[in-house]
Formats: sequence, structure tokens, C-alpha cells
Amino acid sequence: MTALKPQLSPAALVFARFLAIGLLSGWTLLMAQSGFAGVLLELMPSANEPELPVEVIESKAVRIDAEQIARLERRSVFDVEIAADRFVEFTVTDVGHYLNGDKHISAAAQAGAKSFSMTLTVGAARLFGYLTADALIWQVDAQRDLETYQGWAYLPAGLPAAELNHDYFIPASALLPPPLRSLVAPIQALQVGGGDAANTASAPQNASLPNISASNLQISQSFEPDPVIAGGTTDAVITVKNISSEAHENLELEVFFVLEDSVLMAADPGCNEQLSLSLQKVLYCTVGNLAPSETRQLGFSVSVAEAGVSYLASSAVVGGLRHDFTINVVKDTRTDSDQDGISDFNETLLATDPLDSSSVDYSESVIDVLALYTPNAVAAYPGAIETRINQLFGVANQIYRDSKVGIRLRPVYLASVATNESADMDTVLTQLMAGAAPEYADVEALRSRFGADLVILFSTLEPVGSRCGLAPVGGFKTNGYFSPAIERAFGYSVIAADCPVELVVAHELGHNMGLIHSHLEEGAGGTYNFSTGYGVEAQFVTVMATPAAFHTDNRIARFSDPERSCVGDPCGIQSEATLGSDAVQSLNLVRHQIANFTPSTVPDLPRRQVASISGESTAAAIAV
Repeated sequence: MTALKPQLSPAALVFARFLAIGLLSGWTLLMAQSGFAGVLLELMPSANEPELPVEVIESKAVRIDAEQIARLERRSVFDVEIAADRFVEFTVTDVGHYLNGDKHISAAAQAGAKSFSMTLTVGAARLFGYLTADALIWQVDAQRDLETYQGWAYLPAGLPAAELNHDYFIPASALLPPPLRSLVAPIQALQVGGGDAANTASAPQNASLPNISASNLQISQSFEPDPVIAGGTTDAVITVKNISSEAHENLELEVFFVLEDSVLMAADPGCNEQLSLSLQKVLYCTVGNLAPSETRQLGFSVSVAEAGVSYLASSAVVGGLRHDFTINVVKDTRTDSDQDGISDFNETLLATDPLDSSSVDYSESVIDVLALYTPNAVAAYPGAIETRINQLFGVANQIYRDSKVGIRLRPVYLASVATNESADMDTVLTQLMAGAAPEYADVEALRSRFGADLVILFSTLEPVGSRCGLAPVGGFKTNGYFSPAIERAFGYSVIAADCPVELVVAHELGHNMGLIHSHLEEGAGGTYNFSTGYGVEAQFVTVMATPAAFHTDNRIARFSDPERSCVGDPCGIQSEATLGSDAVQSLNLVRHQIANFTPSTVPDLPRRQVASISGESTAAAIAV
């Protein structure tokens, strides 16, 4: 223990007593209390409950003075020694309380270009802590024992790759066409043109192709852009391939439905718009003859109205073979006419003027969350499951702050729910989203009653596979357009409260908010093409990316962002690049819509916060 050392807090000159705790080669955690006497945290030869987490790299038993940590308030200071005689001073930036009475403490520090953050959740029975400094993440788990909390400060190990796989899914409605109108059979058309010829019925176009099927012909469709912005145009390419060993002759292609919700702007020679006998607009194209293995492509362009259409359905038919395809019609969520950092679309939601840069709202988006937990989760944290859940929310909010994402999660209701503990996460989440099991029948009513934008069911690590969580990817391929009601229906997740990676809530809700892991892992984006995590081979990954995919254990507790540095490399790739990766931009674009999934009904509790340590205003608070 070192001698008393004076420190100047923002309020007054105070004295603090330090205790150095060697935690890792090159690192020493130095806890200090300010403004009062006594030792805040002590190194112990052993620790009582809780047991040491299994997957750790290094750990130290600790004892924390409960009375003194209860006295910590905004502007209190404490130090962390990051090298010999090199200290970083933390300032408590926010002190608040959760609905169940748990105390929340946020602290931050800056040393040169390096930023440090700490989140503590202090409950009646248990205390949890989370410290980040670039790639370094330390966690604290301590049990209340009379006047102290006793437990561990530890460096968690990464999860095996298998435990991080399959933690999201693309909702079926984002992949499959909505129910399509039936094709008229037999297919007959009325030629569209001038004079009386427009009313002359033609012979069935595909009636002479009875032997065409998936065994001898292949049809595919693509649209660019996909999705298409309302009021814009998209170019379609339909590919027809002969996959048989015999030639096909006199092939004809008909494209249904797409022209009913759009206007044909251009088409390849041999393609023209017609009307079916049921007055459906149909694009009719002559394909002609196809030799074995020969491929032919036909293209056309359509424009979409600015309102009234949410998707385009396209059914391409050759003989008895049909290929269905849909593309989303979305709003422009990115254009920022006044260059104030808030898009025109979001300024409209916020009731500010998208053409006036002085009319702007930079406040954080408060996303209210309904948190349910299972009996197994209670058993994993006896007497402290809600404290554990609050800490996971606190860590997620710390990651948002550190990433410069304007989101604050606010748990508005916590309750236990009886579940089938033997079911896998896929089954549980499916039942939860549909309210299909009796235990979930009231979830939607609770969601509305407490104004929850998102719903999380906290369980434990999956019995088989040990997954930490599962969530649908919201707004998939919608360019950040979350306003349709169906997106609210995807705002559910199942998360293991005992996941050793405490950023799990930020990760799984990242999926809800349209993010996927990385271009390397998925080969595509999420809600935007750039809505992904990022990593550098053998160096690091950000919150959404999987460490094993980049052959590293180094996970940075921030979202991808090409404007910032992660251990010397950019944390992402510019959004306009083909493999762009900018989760920070993506989250900031969609946060306003998600925060409006459900009207708020629970008021904020009072909180105390300070400006950032740089002197600038900040949203570094968790008011619940």
C-alpha cells in the first residue's frame, strides 16, 4: 500500500489512499477513494462466493468496502496505474439508480490518445464491474459479505468459436416473397399498343412449353439497387440458363406483378409490356433458342412511386417453371441536406427542419427494454439476477458511449418467467416472438404497458452448444428503414446472463438494430451494406465480429468506425466502399426509429451526471 497522495478533483483538493493490485504483466489496478478515508478495494489471498469464472486468463481475489463504494459520487476520482509510476486518473461521470435500487457508476479517463472507461453496478447482494482500455477488458464479480464485497477481478478469456456461431438469423419475411397473387391460367395477354390492336387477344404465351421444369432450366433474378428507394429506379436482370443436355427452342419469358407496382422505363429488345386477360400488367420477352449449357440475360428498368409501395414482387415464368423474387421499397434514410449530422428522414421524425442546420436535435435515443429472466438465470445468480442484468445493460451503454453512438438502453420492467429450460434458443425465441407458449402470452401486453421498444429474455448458456444469445437481424436489406410495423415484431432476443463476454447485450441488440458479424464471415451487409463488424487478421475485432474468424482473441469493446483507431489500425472501412464497415454510422442512422417502436410510458428517474472530462457536454448517463 502506498502512502496517502493528494489529488485535485473537479470539486476540491482531496486525499486518497491507494492500494496497488498486480493483475497482469504491465498492468496494475490502483483503486482510490476520494473525499473520505479508508481503503476501497483490497487484494485478498482467496475469495468467497461467487466462484471464479471458468474462462479467465488471469484473476485476483479482491475485497471491496461496501460503505465506501456507496459514497462514490460524481466527480469522485480514483487512479489506475498502467505502467511503473504512470497513473491514469478516472473521474466518476455518472451516478444513478435502476428500478430495483441498484446503484450505477460510470467513470472515464483519458491518457494521451488512449481512452479508458469503467462501469460498476452495485446491488444489495452483489457487485459487478467492467473496465476497458483499448483491447484490454477487466471484469469484477464480488459477493456481499457483511460490510464488504468479496470476489474476483479477472481478465476474461474469449469464447470458443462454436459458442459464437449461429447467434442471429435473417427473418423469413426478409428472404421469402410475401404471399403472391395467383398467376392467371391459361396465361393469355392483350397486346398493349396504339389503335384497335391493343384489344386483340393473343395466343397463350407459354402453352407450347409444357416440358420446361427445374430439371432442365434455371431462372434467376437480380435488381440493382436492392433495396430501391421510393421515388427511384431499379435495374433488373433475369438470367435463363439451359442446364440440360438438349436444346430448348422458342422459349418465352413472362414477368408478373412487378409492373403492377412500378412503371416500365426501359427494356431490352424483344421485351414489351402487355396486359393479361385479368388486366394484370405483364412483361413479355422472347428468349428464343438455348443450346445445352447456354445462358441468356434479359434486362429492364422500372421506377417506383414515392408512396404506397413497400415492396416489389417479381415472378419470372418460362413454361411450367416459376422464379419469385422481392425487393424492399424503402425511404431515403441517409440524405442530410443541411449537413448537420442528422439525416432528413430522422429530422422529420424529430420534428426539426432538415433544411436548417440550426434546427437540430443531438440528444441520445432512449431505447426502452423489457427484461424477462428464467429460473435457470435466477439459479446462476441467486439473489442478484437483476443486478447482473443491470450490469449487462450498463456495459452496453458504456460501449455505446465509447463508440460515440447516441443510444441509451433503459430497462423499464424486469420479471421472472417460467420457461422450458431444456429447449434450445431457436425454439425459445420463436415462441417468445409469436407468444406461442402460455408463459409468453402476456409479453406483448407488457411491452405496450411499459413502453418497451425491445424485449430480452435472459436465460443461461445453451445446454448444447453453449451459445450466448440469439436475435433476428432487424431491417435486413432495408437501408435502415425500420418504420414498417413488421420491424417492431423482430425486436426480440434471448441472451445468456452467464455469458463470460459481458458485451453480449450490445452484440445481440446490434443484430436487432440491423448489424451482422462482418463481410469476411457473411459476405454481405445487414440493414445497410456497411452494417457490419470489423476485424484485422491476427490483430483485433470490434463488437460484432467473431474473434476466431480473424484468428485473434483481441476484441475491442467498440463498434466498427473507420474514423477511429483500434490498436493502430482503422476500426472500420468507409461506408461507400464495396466492403464498407461502419456500425457506428448505421446505429446512429436507425436509433431514432427503434426508440419509437413503442410510445414511452415509464418516466426517467432522477440522475446525476457531469460533463465529459474533456469539458464537452455528454450523454454519459443511464437514467432509469
